[in-house]
Amino acid sequence: DEEMQVLRFKRVTKKDILMVNWQSHPHRTGGFRKFDLSSDVIEHFRKTVEASNKYLFAYYQGCSGNLNTNSRLASENTYRTPDYYDTDNKGYKTHGRCLGQTCFDIVENNMRRVKTGKIRTVEKVFEGPVNHSWDHKVDDAKKAVELWEAGQSLEAKALALELGFNSIYHALAVIRRADMPATFSYKIYAASFGDFAFVASPNELYDTTGIYLKNSSPFEMTFVCGYTNGTNYGGYLPTIKAFAHGGYGCDTCRFGAGIAENMADTLIDCLVRLYQNK
Repeated sequence: DEEMQVLRFKRVTKKDILMVNWQSHPHRTGGFRKFDLSSDVIEHFRKTVEASNKYLFAYYQGCSGNLNTNSRLASENTYRTPDYYDTDNKGYKTHGRCLGQTCFDIVENNMRRVKTGKIRTVEKVFEGPVNHSWDHKVDDAKKAVELWEAGQSLEAKALALELGFNSIYHALAVIRRADMPATFSYKIYAASFGDFAFVASPNELYDTTGIYLKNSSPFEMTFVCGYTNGTNYGGYLPTIKAFAHGGYGCDTCRFGAGIAENMADTLIDCLVRLYQNK
């Protein structure tokens, strides 16, 4: 999903507010610091926008659960050096500035008025069946994880594959799921303001789910927000198509195939309710 959405609140005596919905997976810094997480892309996105001294910036994370966390610009092909964060022309600063310029282009050339109205909200408890189909392999999973925790990562990965797991992360997920109840529930939300709407889920949604939600929404513009209200984090929600291909998100998902589509349709129902009563 390459669409950036911007909602501008125009204010008479104060700076306008730009609310931005974009898909940017929390990146790892790569190289010798590959396990460090960084949101520097968004930091420099914000700095670029606010440096104009015209706007306040509010960022709303979209659906990026299936985006490659190691994606790089051409300027990021080498490992980070100690002066990385002080260099103006590398990496996340470049990426953030590009996003900022895209945002400016939208504000200056592609804005249209939307009708306002009362703020309305819908909150719903979504419940999905936990995938317990691997519970019979818990003992095998523990053998691989014990090696992993002992620092024998190569041996752990090899044993996990030998025992039938897709990865060591798959083995870890099997252990976690075995202790979970038959179903897992969490809250999802929708809100509307005239012709504009939000939907929010605590999951790492895949970008195809975000596209489906935006295209199916009856509202003129709909922000699709993932990673929200993280105290009840729902984990990855791969699509049926993604489950057919497998991968990290599918291996570690606590649910089975079809969960993303069911959740998305539940959110669409919430949006329709809001639209009918706007």
